Amino acid sequence: MALFVPHVLCAEVVKNACLSVERKRADLDTCKCIQVAADATLTVSDQKLAASIILNPEKSQEIRSSSRRSMEQFWERYVNFGDLAEAYCPKS
Repeated sequence: MALFVPHVLCAEVVKNACLSVERKRADLDTCKCIQVAADATLTVSDQKLAASIILNPEKSQEIRSSSRRSMEQFWERYVNFGDLAEAYCPKS
């Protein structure tokens, strides 16, 4: 299934964060797919924040517990991104 990619000129920050984590051996194809899901669901600034979560998972708790509406809205988009990536990206 092809995904709509509105942010064609993104710096692939999510893919690069995915490739740099050492929890598991990051698979290039999986990380590319995750980037496509990010491009389809997150703004460029959201992607930078998502990459920071990938690199530092504890940051997610800080964002989820924030009372700022912008963080609540980001979290909704981040969950949608995660759902899309989970549904369409190969498991490594």
